[in-house]
Amino acid sequence: MRAPPRHGGDGARSRARVCALVSGLAAAAALAGCAVEPRPLTPEETSLRVETDLARLAANRPELDGPLTLHGAMALALAHNLDARVEAMARDVAMHGLAVARRGMAPGLAARYGIESRSNERASSSRSVRTGLESLSASTSTDRHRRSGQLAAVWHALDFGVSWYGARQQSDRVLIAHERRRRAAHEVSASVRRAWWRAAAGERALTRLEPLLARVRGALAASERLASDQMQSPIEALYYQRALLEAVDELERQRRESRLAKIELATLIGMAPDADYSLALPGAVPGPRPLSVSVDELAALALAHRPELREGQLDARIRAAEVKKAMLRLLPGLELNAGAHHDANSFLVNNDWLSLGAAVSVNLTELFTAPASIAAARAERDLSVARREALSMAVLSQLYIAVAEFEESRTRHATAERIADVAQRLAEALRSGGALGAVDRLRWIRGEVDAQRALLARDLSLAGVEDSFGRIFLAVGADLREGAAGADMADAAAAIAATEEAWRRGEIDPAPPPGGAGKYTTGVEEVTDGM
Repeated sequence: MRAPPRHGGDGARSRARVCALVSGLAAAAALAGCAVEPRPLTPEETSLRVETDLARLAANRPELDGPLTLHGAMALALAHNLDARVEAMARDVAMHGLAVARRGMAPGLAARYGIESRSNERASSSRSVRTGLESLSASTSTDRHRRSGQLAAVWHALDFGVSWYGARQQSDRVLIAHERRRRAAHEVSASVRRAWWRAAAGERALTRLEPLLARVRGALAASERLASDQMQSPIEALYYQRALLEAVDELERQRRESRLAKIELATLIGMAPDADYSLALPGAVPGPRPLSVSVDELAALALAHRPELREGQLDARIRAAEVKKAMLRLLPGLELNAGAHHDANSFLVNNDWLSLGAAVSVNLTELFTAPASIAAARAERDLSVARREALSMAVLSQLYIAVAEFEESRTRHATAERIADVAQRLAEALRSGGALGAVDRLRWIRGEVDAQRALLARDLSLAGVEDSFGRIFLAVGADLREGAAGADMADAAAAIAATEEAWRRGEIDPAPPPGGAGKYTTGVEEVTDGM
C-alpha cells in the first residue's frame, strides 16, 4: 500500500479559475446594482400620460339624445361613473385572485433539464480509516459532459389544507368586493338624486332670473344717471343703489348655485364638467309622495341588506378561517412525491427511472409559536365581530335619522310652498301698484326678487325631500335594478324607475352576488371555530 498521491497543482489551478469566475460575476452584479438610481418622470412621460387620460375620459363620456331625466341620470352614472367603475374593476381583480388561489391547491409539478460540463474528471480515491493509506486507485463514475432531466410532482397534505382555507377566504373577498361595488352604486345614485333635483331647481330658476336680473340692472343704471344729472338726492340715490346692488348680488348668487349644481351632476354621470345639456323638467312642480313602509321594516331590511354589514359578516368568516389555518399548522405534514428521471451519464446502468416517496414532518417551532398565532387570530375574529355590531348600531342610527329628516323635509316643503305662494301674490300686488304709480320701483323690484327667492327655496326644499328619500334607501342598502345586461339607457332608466316604485311599496331585495363568485361559496357559516 502507498500513500495517496497529491494532485495539489491541478486542484489549485482549478480553484483559482473558479475563484476568478465567481469574483467576476460578483463584481458585475455589484456594478449593476450601483447603476440603479432614482429616475424622475420626464416631461415627455407626463405629457403622454395627460394625453392618454384625456383621451380615455373623452372616449367614455356618454352622449345625450335629449333632456336628461332623473332615472336616466342614475343609469348613466351607474354605467359611466369613475368611482363605480373602479369598484367593478376591483371585483374583477378579486375574481382573478380566487382563480389563482384555487390553482394553488393543486400538487406542485416541476420539470428540470440541465447540461453539466467539467474541465477535468470527477475522480476520487479511497483511503483506509485505520491505516490512513490509499486502498483504491483514483476512479470516476461520472462523464465530464452529461445531460439530465426530471419531471416531479409533490403534494403536501398540510399545505393543501392551508391553501383550501386560503381559497375559501379569497372567495369571501370576492363577495366583499361585490358588496363594495354595491355600496359605491348606492352612494353614486344618492349623489345623482341630490344633484339632479338641485340642478332642476336651478334650471327652473334660471329661466326666471335672467329677465329679472336684466330689469334690476336697468333700474340701477337709471338711478346712476339720475344721480349724475342731480335729479335725485345723492343720499337717496346711494341708498337706492345699495338696495339694487344687494338684489343683484342675491340673484347672481342664485344663478351661480344653479350652474354649480349642473356641473356637479355632469361630473357624476361621466360627462365633461362644462357640458351643455338640459333637464327633463315636469310641467308643474311635483309634490313629495309619502313612504308607505314602516320604520321597523326598514330597520330589518337595513340589517339584512346594508353592504357594510354584509362585508363585516364576510370579514368575520375570513377571520374564523384564519383561526382554523393557525390550528392546522400544528398538525404533522405529509408529503407525497413522484417523479420521472433521466440522466445521460454513460456510467449508469439505468439512465431512466421512476421514483416514489413519502415523508412526515413536524415543525417543532410551531409548537411554541402556534398558541400565540391562534390567540391573535381569535382576537382579530372577535374584533371583526365587535366592529360589525358597532356598525349595526350606526346603520340603525343613520336610518332613523334619514327617516326623521324625510318627515321634517316634507314639513319644510309644505311651509316653503305657502311662503312662495304668498311671495308671488305680494309681488303681483306690488307689480300692479307700480304700474299705477302707487308703489315705488324699488319696492316693486324687491318684491319680485323676494318672490323668485321663495320659489327657488320651494324647489330646493323639494330637492331636500327627494334627497332624504334617497338617503333612506342608502341607509337600507337597497339596490337599483338596471334591467338585463347590455340594455340601453332608456330600458335601464325604466328599470330604475320601477325599482323606486317598488321601494315605496316596501318591496326591497338585495342584488344577487356575482355568478362567478357564487359557485365558489358554500353558504353562510358560523363565525366560531368550534374549539
